Amino acid sequence: MTGLLTDKQNNNQTLITDPSADSDSSFGPFFAGTSENKAALLCPWNSNLVCSWQVWQKLSQTYNWRTGPNSIRVSLLDGSNKPMPFDAPTSMLYQVPQGTKSNSGTTYDGVNLFMTYYNFGQLQGIPQLCVDEMNMPANCISDSRFADHTFNINDIIIALGAALQDFGGNSYYALPQVRTEYFPKAADAGICSALNFASLPSVPVFSKLFVPPSNEAEPFPSDTTLKASYFNKGLPAAIKGVTLYEMLGE
Repeated sequence: MTGLLTDKQNNNQTLITDPSADSDSSFGPFFAGTSENKAALLCPWNSNLVCSWQVWQKLSQTYNWRTGPNSIRVSLLDGSNKPMPFDAPTSMLYQVPQGTKSNSGTTYDGVNLFMTYYNFGQLQGIPQLCVDEMNMPANCISDSRFADHTFNINDIIIALGAALQDFGGNSYYALPQVRTEYFPKAADAGICSALNFASLPSVPVFSKLFVPPSNEAEPFPSDTTLKASYFNKGLPAAIKGVTLYEMLGE
């Protein structure tokens, strides 16, 4: 049972404001306004009043209204102030066609995959492959306490023109997500004529830049020395094969 909570006198919707984002608001208990229920809830000291606190002992059916992050009960209203309907996710079946290639090398030919469609672009159930930053197979870590440089990718893609079916026998067609990069042609090629390799800085040579320590106990250079005398101001040029400029998005 769902509905909007309104006040009895003006029939206005109740506005709930809670300063705590992690808590919810609870209202009730409510009960059907029948003569039988009212008779059962008459106050022991006044037969003209109804004591609703007795519902837990006197009534077998009650209702509670709750709203908040932990148990949301809200309605999205359209321009006519009518609640918008929301459909449940759709379960679908996809049979992998023969000859489908996978990133992992696993053969899925003829395998039935149970998939769930939530919304536009949200189709779950495709086999996943865990890779690292170099796109090599890895073991994904789900524990947030540890740094993780792995991620999941789709092991296969839905074949172009292939159909998925729901349990009602209806067919659906899914298109793979495609990313296209555009490299616009320069309007005037002359703007590149002044470019030459002579203006580029010389490639650093490790043997000329590296200064071995005099002994194992030599202290680490100070921050001032690092910034003044060391390459890249002492920052590492690359970490695990990824350059610092890539990490910073430069």
